[in-house]
Amino acid sequence: MLYCGVSEVNITPKLGMAIPGYFNVRLADGVLDELYAHALAIQSDGSTVIFISCDALNMERQDVLRIRSKIAGRTGIDPDAISISVTHLHTGGPTWEGLASKRDPEYLDFYTERAAQAGIEAYESMRPAKIGFAKGELHGISFVRRFYMKNGYIQTNPAPGDPNVVRPTGEPDDTLAIARVEDMEGTLMAVVTNFALHADTVGGTKICADFPGVLSAELKKAFGNHVVSLFFNGPCGNVNHINRDAPPIQEGPKMYQRLGNALFKKVSELLGTVKMTDQAPVSIQTKRFLINLRRPTAEQLEWAHAVQDGRPTTLEEEQGNSMFVPEVFARHILLLQQKQEFVRELEIKAFKIGEGIFAAWPGEVFEEFGRAVRAAYPDEVIMIAELTNGSIGCYIPTKESFGMGGYEPRLTKGANAEESTGDQIVENTLSLLKELKKK
Repeated sequence: MLYCGVSEVNITPKLGMAIPGYFNVRLADGVLDELYAHALAIQSDGSTVIFISCDALNMERQDVLRIRSKIAGRTGIDPDAISISVTHLHTGGPTWEGLASKRDPEYLDFYTERAAQAGIEAYESMRPAKIGFAKGELHGISFVRRFYMKNGYIQTNPAPGDPNVVRPTGEPDDTLAIARVEDMEGTLMAVVTNFALHADTVGGTKICADFPGVLSAELKKAFGNHVVSLFFNGPCGNVNHINRDAPPIQEGPKMYQRLGNALFKKVSELLGTVKMTDQAPVSIQTKRFLINLRRPTAEQLEWAHAVQDGRPTTLEEEQGNSMFVPEVFARHILLLQQKQEFVRELEIKAFKIGEGIFAAWPGEVFEEFGRAVRAAYPDEVIMIAELTNGSIGCYIPTKESFGMGGYEPRLTKGANAEESTGDQIVENTLSLLKELKKK
């Protein structure tokens, strides 16, 4: 018999707190919509897992461990059975230190306590339930944001109409996967959605849950306020909403509402195709491994000191790139040199719940890696959540991306994983999935 419970707890920061995610400091001066920690607990034959999806930009490993410890202390379940993700919105609370932002201890105490509360409430509210999975494709709202330029380099989000653009470096993975959870009377309890798209469509200084918040609101309108929506962002380190082949669409509310409604429409279609069952065995596999961290080269240190001292520098591959702010990257290179960190432990997880598979990855992962895992299991419903369970601060590009220019591979205090990290994640994930398939 399957048991499920759900909860969502408000994690909206106070006005005046910093909003991370950009090159400039932003302080919250309003709220477009509230932020939440959304939780789903699943138990089958004595095995229990808890999934939490938080409306936040990023999450450090120490915060994951704090939340797990709080939940395990109240429920007695194995901390390794708790998986915590963020939606990667750029209009949330100060959970991350990077670019121009700093972590806020007051908010982090509040945030970790509330996220743990959501997990505990989901666990304590479990009742007999059914679950089912489905997948499809949603086209036309996500686009690879890295482009080959005529000078031979790559730029991230080149300016609209730039005549030096040659072509995008790839195509987005348009896979949309869902899980439907309902009680034994057929009342919808939760919808889990997995789709890869940078949640950075609002900007400004207002707190907002971006398009995952719109998806949640629309599901509540359609099925009742009790329905909990968990959005797991797929590998989207090099994917966003900007379509260079179409007329520009106004950013802000118009954009995030359009995207959220497009997701809701497709999710609603898939919900009607799901085959439900109350027999869904739960299995978990975890792998922890060390990666090497990139260090500043002598040339990079010289460049950073030159920028800091106000001396002229030239980087041909970055000319005209709006996402290249020399002062920020120079500061990060010098901070990284001081930090003296050479290795880091990564954690990846794989869950099998009945016919559904869930992979949990750290970092902002390029879409090619998610496509590689799905290609190995083309007939399975596989959800791949990036920015899950902490462990690494920023981008995990493909090997080919390094040395080609663009924002994502640039060395910073957080984006310094070795070039083979993405391949290691895929290799270890496939190994975990192989073990799960044996059970």
